[in-house]
Amino acid sequence: MNWDIASRAFIAIVGLIGVIWQVRRTHGGTWKTIKDELEVYALLPDDSKAKKALLERAEAAIARQIAEEGELKREPVGIILATIFLLISAGMILTAFNSGGWWWISLLPASFFLLFGIAGLQQDAIPRKRDEKGRPIER
Repeated sequence: MNWDIASRAFIAIVGLIGVIWQVRRTHGGTWKTIKDELEVYALLPDDSKAKKALLERAEAAIARQIAEEGELKREPVGIILATIFLLISAGMILTAFNSGGWWWISLLPASFFLLFGIAGLQQDAIPRKRDEKGRPIER
């Protein structure tokens, strides 16, 4: 295995995950977008053609958001991450049992991956009401 290529691929994947995480974290969500549009609406003059179109768009977005609030959803990014954690854990456990010796120490980090993989699936694979960022809504 060429470690140079593997390390570059790993860095690229980690960078991509970081970008996705940042976009999801900083995006204000649908309600913030609607609020921003209504602020622009308030600043437009009354005779503006764009004012009516902007109000119709905001009203449609509000109706769509209210209709989607009751839906039960899963969080695919969390499911994928939890599955990766479980696969890493399974690989480490199999290596420990097949190799023995000092490989038994790998059961410690494997238990970390197993614990967080199970917790992640519990959190994200079960359909629940979620906000626009995918977090469960507790009511």
